[in-house]
Amino acid sequence: MEGTEAVGTKVRGKMKKPIVIICVALVLAGSALALTMTMDQGSWPRSWPKELDRLRKSSRTIDVSTHLRQTVHILEFESKESFEQAWPALSTVLTRESRIIITTNSVTYGSRMTIKAGVLFFCPPEREGHLVDGVQVKIGAPWPSSARLPLPIGELPDFVMYEKNKWQPHDGRPDRFMYRARIDMVLVCDSATVSTNHIQLADSIKVIGADKDLLRKYGVFGGR
Repeated sequence: MEGTEAVGTKVRGKMKKPIVIICVALVLAGSALALTMTMDQGSWPRSWPKELDRLRKSSRTIDVSTHLRQTVHILEFESKESFEQAWPALSTVLTRESRIIITTNSVTYGSRMTIKAGVLFFCPPEREGHLVDGVQVKIGAPWPSSARLPLPIGELPDFVMYEKNKWQPHDGRPDRFMYRARIDMVLVCDSATVSTNHIQLADSIKVIGADKDLLRKYGVFGGR
C-alpha cells in the first residue's frame, strides 16, 4: 500500500503542472485581448472631414494599448469611383510630416483582417491620455519641440516616449511605452479600385514604395 500511495502522489503531482500552465496561458491570452480593441465601424475623430462620415459603417478602428500605443483606422473600397471621391478628404488627414507607404498587393493587419484595396491610417492613440503622477498628459499634435529628433534632422520620429516630464524621441528601451508620433498612411493598391493614377499626392509628404520589412514595422503583413 505504501508503494501504491507513493506512486499515486507522484502521478497527482505531475497532473497539477499542466493545469497551472494552462491557467497561466489563459490569463496571458485574456490580457492580450484586453490590450487591443477592435470596433466594427470607423471611429476616427469628429474633427476629420465630414465627407468621410459615409464610410464609417464599412470601416474599422483598432485601438492598440500594448507596449506600442496607437490607433489604426482601416477604410476599404469596392469601387474606383468611391475611392477617388473620398481621396481629397483622406489626404487632408495627413500632415506635412506624414508618410504614405504604397503597396500593390493585398495585406493583412490584426487578426484575419485582409485588405485588398484601401487605406490604413496609423495614428497617435486617440482614446487615452498618458497618466503621469495622476495627471493626464496630452498625446498628439502639436507635439513640443522636445519630441523631435535633434537638429539638423529636426523631424518627428516614428515613436515618442514620456520621460522627465516631457515628450522625447523613443530610444528603443523595452521598458518605455512607444507612442506613435505621426499620422502615416498605408495605401493598398489593386490598380482596379485603388491606384495612384488619378489622385494627387502632395509634394510635401514623403511617398515610399513598400517592402515587407517596412510594412512589418506597421504590423502589416503581405504586400510589396
